[in-house]
Amino acid sequence: MKEVEVGGRRYRIRAPEPWAIPYLNLIENLGKKVPKSLEEAERDERLLKEAIERLVRRYVEPEPRVEDVRALLVELSLYVIELSKKAEGEARLFRKERGGEGGG
Repeated sequence: MKEVEVGGRRYRIRAPEPWAIPYLNLIENLGKKVPKSLEEAERDERLLKEAIERLVRRYVEPEPRVEDVRALLVELSLYVIELSKKAEGEARLFRKERGGEGGG
């Protein structure tokens, strides 16, 4: 669990499971995408909103104010990176202790 302050309010972010990563990837890709039509923009907006709401509902407490959601998504993404680096380091240490690859 990670605690952050956004907009003068404290939030707790639960450690996301690995299967949350596709949501983060979808959000990132939709945020970069340039729609070719109004219909496509509306569809992307619905997908983006739904993906963000699912992540926030699952991993952020208390329920954030709308104006805090963008900063909390950044915090959530950074937390995933932090946890991934920690897991990678632990895996390297384990392999090194076992005399396997990656002892490097």
